Amino acid sequence: MSGLKERTKRLKMNSVKDIFDTYKLHTKDIEIPLEQVKLELQPYENKIVLYGAGSAGIAFLHYLIDAEIFPCYFADGDKEKHGKICEGLEVIAPESIIERVGSDAMVIVTINTD
Repeated sequence: MSGLKERTKRLKMNSVKDIFDTYKLHTKDIEIPLEQVKLELQPYENKIVLYGAGSAGIAFLHYLIDAEIFPCYFADGDKEKHGKICEGLEVIAPESIIERVGSDAMVIVTINTD
């Protein structure tokens, strides 16, 4: 993916259309087939934590569940969410991931940037 980043830096994008045209051109460089995702996450069974218990995290959780991949927790920086259940997963503090899951946890960041 670093090749895509380099190409993107060199491109001068003047409009939203330019951005989408570039994305379409390089889609194959950045898309990962579901079977590959499942294969790569298999060693982390019972070790997957989704960081971000908001709308993006919930959407990604459902994507993973549909793919028969089952995270064990949400982690979130919002203390108000700690200890609550979100879509069937407990929301924990990021600081407690190693304690709860182990140092070999797979943390997938699922936060919105807008």
